[in-house]
Amino acid sequence: MNEEAAVWHLPGDDNQPAGPYSTRTVLDGLKSGQLVPSVLCWREGMADWQPLAAVEPFARELARRRAAAKKRVMRVVVGVVVVVCLLAAGVVAYLVVMGPPEVRRARKLISAGLHNEASQVLAPYLAQEPLDHQARYLLAIAQINAYAGGSAGGGTIRSLTWGVQSLGEAKANLSQALAAEPGLAQKAREDVAAAVARIPPGAADSFARILALARLRAELNLAEKPALAAELMASMASVGGTGRSGLLGNQGVMLQVLEWDPSLSGRIVESVLTGPSDSPQDLRMAMSLLQRWARQRPALAEPIASQLMSKALSLYEAGHRAEAKLVLQSVMALDPKPAATQEHALLAIRLMDADDAKLTRCQLFLSKFPDSPHRSEVQFTVLKDAVDVFDRQGRWYRNRSQPYLTAGLSAARELLEKWPQTPELDVRVFELARRMAQNNQQGDALELTDALLAVMAETPIKLQIDESRAQWRVSTGIGTLPPEFETLAEKVSKELNIHDLTMPATLRTLADAPDTVHVIRVTDGCTLDKFNSDEKEMLRQWVGNGGFLWANNDVLSLFGVQLGASRWPPSGVQECWPPLTPELCPIPTGCERVVVSKKRLAAYNLTHPTANVIPLLTTEYYEEKYAYWSLVPYGSGYVSDVKTVDKTKYDGARFWLNFQLFCLGQPIPGAPAVRSYDGLGALAQPGQAAEPQRRAETLASAEPATQLPARIVSLEALKKSLAAGVPGGILWVALPREQTDDEARDALQRWVHRGGVLWIETDLAALFGFGGLRRDSSLPVSGSAQVTSFSHPLIGNLAGATVAYEGGANGLVLIGEAAAIQRGEILPLLFLPATASGEFRLVCASCPCGEGFSIFRPKDIEGPGPFAGGASFETNLLKFSGSPSKAGWPSLDSRRNLRRRPPTGRRRFPR
Repeated sequence: MNEEAAVWHLPGDDNQPAGPYSTRTVLDGLKSGQLVPSVLCWREGMADWQPLAAVEPFARELARRRAAAKKRVMRVVVGVVVVVCLLAAGVVAYLVVMGPPEVRRARKLISAGLHNEASQVLAPYLAQEPLDHQARYLLAIAQINAYAGGSAGGGTIRSLTWGVQSLGEAKANLSQALAAEPGLAQKAREDVAAAVARIPPGAADSFARILALARLRAELNLAEKPALAAELMASMASVGGTGRSGLLGNQGVMLQVLEWDPSLSGRIVESVLTGPSDSPQDLRMAMSLLQRWARQRPALAEPIASQLMSKALSLYEAGHRAEAKLVLQSVMALDPKPAATQEHALLAIRLMDADDAKLTRCQLFLSKFPDSPHRSEVQFTVLKDAVDVFDRQGRWYRNRSQPYLTAGLSAARELLEKWPQTPELDVRVFELARRMAQNNQQGDALELTDALLAVMAETPIKLQIDESRAQWRVSTGIGTLPPEFETLAEKVSKELNIHDLTMPATLRTLADAPDTVHVIRVTDGCTLDKFNSDEKEMLRQWVGNGGFLWANNDVLSLFGVQLGASRWPPSGVQECWPPLTPELCPIPTGCERVVVSKKRLAAYNLTHPTANVIPLLTTEYYEEKYAYWSLVPYGSGYVSDVKTVDKTKYDGARFWLNFQLFCLGQPIPGAPAVRSYDGLGALAQPGQAAEPQRRAETLASAEPATQLPARIVSLEALKKSLAAGVPGGILWVALPREQTDDEARDALQRWVHRGGVLWIETDLAALFGFGGLRRDSSLPVSGSAQVTSFSHPLIGNLAGATVAYEGGANGLVLIGEAAAIQRGEILPLLFLPATASGEFRLVCASCPCGEGFSIFRPKDIEGPGPFAGGASFETNLLKFSGSPSKAGWPSLDSRRNLRRRPPTGRRRFPR
């Protein structure tokens, strides 16, 4: 049949036929539901209208659709039956898995966080059903969570007590459940780990709960121990417990961490050693804590000691020696094995004090590491410690220091042989040799210094070494002076011609042959009253032409020298002066102390009104210094009060040799060139014959300087001038005290005390005896001042004149009472009119300082104009180079009523 042909008619509106429609159109209507099987249809050839269900092909299509619908209904019925069966099976399985009602209820309580209630439900059930392992597991988890949360009820103490008990029961229940059903192990790992998170961070025993649960997990193999250790450290860090205070309060946690994972010892040690305070007390407390941990866990001693040694190294490298030493002591107490390495052993040596343990450690280091690059350092340490221990033991226990001296001697020999360039080696070796000599080992001391001089012949301390070696030779019977000095002494004794003057008349013989005698020695009985006028002049002339006079009586007064009478014989050990400035006088070169003896009264403390006396041997009595042997230049010659010295000692023999060489005008070994000392006359230069000349009585005839000295305004320039020796003998310093340092001030004071002339205009003058320095705003920094009236080389013929001055930026003047200035030996040169009773102001003044002088002066002194005295006064200042006669005090004006008297007090020799 052609389904596309339009042949079918269907009922239309008002029951009228509609169409025609094709077979396909009608079939589609049936399929879509638009047409129902009871609709009537007609086509050509049919007798009457019939339902679609009775006409082909519509009947066949409707039958097929009914069969398909029946199949779908059957499938739905089967599916529903299957689902119902499955639901029934699930209900049965759920009831089997979840257990009885008690277990199901307990699960719900645990899910709600009511762990104590869950335990109360499960405990009676397990009493009736002890083999229900699911219920026992749930009870264990409930108890663990209850312990972690601390929610037993009834107060905190009761809660914690109950929690500890429940944790023990939980451990037993969980262990029994896991043994019966091993498959629960993974779930147990998760459940117990989750319980740790329930611990309240603010609980007083939070760390104790964390530790208890960690130990439970470790005992039941629910976690690896290193992982548990890391968790413990993380838990402590989360609540701030890894600081020093946290560690001190939770030592049990730290001990467990170290036991489970020793590799974490570094982090723990660092936490212990790093706190809010780094005081020694805190560090000692931390060391005590670590040592206690190591004692409780012996296996931890080695890792803790290793970490502490690393900490000690870092502290030492950072310069914290005391802290490093404290940490190192803890290492030794814990486990000395870390110090067995070369690096650590060296650190121990560097930090330890000199004692038997350190000496043993040094010897072990040297034997164990013979090729170490630090071998020289260890040997140098042994050398230094030998001296330190010997000095500390004292003479009564020197036998205890013998092993140190022996070890030091061996170390010194190796250092001289292999490392002679070690800094300070010569000084340290010489110090050891001196201690050995004090220990009656002069032979070893001589041998050691022989080796020292063999490799360091030009050492700066060669002179001291030679002196000590000479003394050691005396002690061993070898000799007083070194061989070369002994030969020189014999030669000098033969060449030096000494004439003992017992009668003044013999001077006539000397006058006929003046070059035959070098020294005239006046005997005690040849006193001044035995000389006539010609003999007196003859002796003065002989000395002034270059002769040397030795006298110990009133004959000294012929040369203007005053002598003091001592109530005690000048005997005993006397110091050479100046010990560090042989350029002033070469005689004390190489000497420190000399034994002098004179069994009768003798001259001492020589003085001269215009010349400075050079003390050679001095002693000290309270605050006064006395010269027992002095030297006074006179013309081209010298006058001296010679004493008897003990020539069996090195210092005495050397001093006498030097003195004889000086009398001969020959070089003194080891002494620098002698400079001329202004105001004393020319000192005889070693190796040069003295030229006849008469010392000027005053400085007025001296040639004036051609120009002013440089005005020093910087510290660098001051140090440079002092190092260069200050040509011309005058130094002009304009530096305030605050711009100088201790080194420069000390050097400047030494220079002045040794004979220099200092011009100064700032508060630095207070170092040289000037007091009352002021900067008063009412005082002008420039103006005019009156020249005082008294005899002084700086005044000359200017007394009463007026000099203009300018004080410069400092504007300092001296203000004080006359008595105070008199006591300080300050001589006023220029002064301002007084404005207050009993007080005056000085613009310029002089003050003696040892063998030199300081001049407090303004910046500028004008010459031309109405103040014509300025140029002459400047000339006097330039000519002045020290040693003025001490003049009486001036009468400043009638209103002063000041008495003319010399300054009081005895001149003291500088130390």
